[in-house]
Amino acid sequence: ATSALNDNIKPEKRNHWRAAIAEESLISYIINNPDVANTIFKSFSPEKMITGFNKRVIGVLKDIVSEGKTMDISTISQYGFSFEEIGRITRIMCSYKPSSGTLNTIEECLKVIEEENEKIKLKDVSSVSEQDVMEYIKNLKNK
Repeated sequence: ATSALNDNIKPEKRNHWRAAIAEESLISYIINNPDVANTIFKSFSPEKMITGFNKRVIGVLKDIVSEGKTMDISTISQYGFSFEEIGRITRIMCSYKPSSGTLNTIEECLKVIEEENEKIKLKDVSSVSEQDVMEYIKNLKNK
């Protein structure tokens, strides 16, 4: 496995480890279960992904699904990924474990990605309104 500190494909991973792992689990699940991809994409936008590489991958997966193409590495490789990137996607795809790949697990991954997005929004305190802080606190209380 590639160390987050030396990850040239996903440099954001070192600062957003939790989100990157959830994103990889989501990607793996969608590639291995394309029949439920439409359901996931109805409520989840690729723009919510935190690492740029994973955002690109999930966007491509969404395109593949919407175009009705076969979800496999051959199809994915037609979308302009480098050899090294295809290797990374293959590794993510092969990390899938059917026993842990349930919709409940994916809902948890989506929740983690959402939580990490909220953290990023609140990082720059100087640009956060009081209303944003109150909404964030309210969301935390409702969880």
